[in-house]
Amino acid sequence: METTNRNNVILFWNILISIIGIILGIIFIFADPEDILKIAGIILGIYLIFNGVLIFLSSTIQTTLMEKYNNMIISIILFILGILLLFVHHYVFSIVAGIFLIIIPIYRIIANHQHFETFKKEIVHLVLGAILIFCGINTLTKIIFYILGGLVILLSIVYLIFFLINYFKAKHLIKKKEQENSVIDV
Repeated sequence: METTNRNNVILFWNILISIIGIILGIIFIFADPEDILKIAGIILGIYLIFNGVLIFLSSTIQTTLMEKYNNMIISIILFILGILLLFVHHYVFSIVAGIFLIIIPIYRIIANHQHFETFKKEIVHLVLGAILIFCGINTLTKIIFYILGGLVILLSIVYLIFFLINYFKAKHLIKKKEQENSVIDV
């Protein structure tokens, strides 16, 4: 009796986990990435402003003049980026991320002796950078959310199917074992 109750509880939780996964996948597919980007932009903007102020304050204690100027410049850049992210977050993020995704692979291609092999490895980064700059983060985020939502739904369904198969297989084996035990008792 105890085993049956335990199996029913396990069945309930696994079905619940699968349903939550399917709902989460649907939310990913139908959620507006703009809202998520606004929240992320505000959080990142506040972080950059705070970090910029801290670096600026610490630059007053630096020993060399060069360190002071470097830290002041970095703090001003971070502060300005933080302000921009607070108000025009998706445009700034798209352009900055796109530029980094283009510049870093170009540097790697130039720095490596096997230019063509490196280009083949870095082509994905170059394409993503171009998409970010020309289409914006919204398009890329929607694509990622659709893919992620579909994967979560698919994995939840597969998980549910495998669990149900194993559950009923185990239940069948328990019944079979009980029948064998009852035959032996007679």
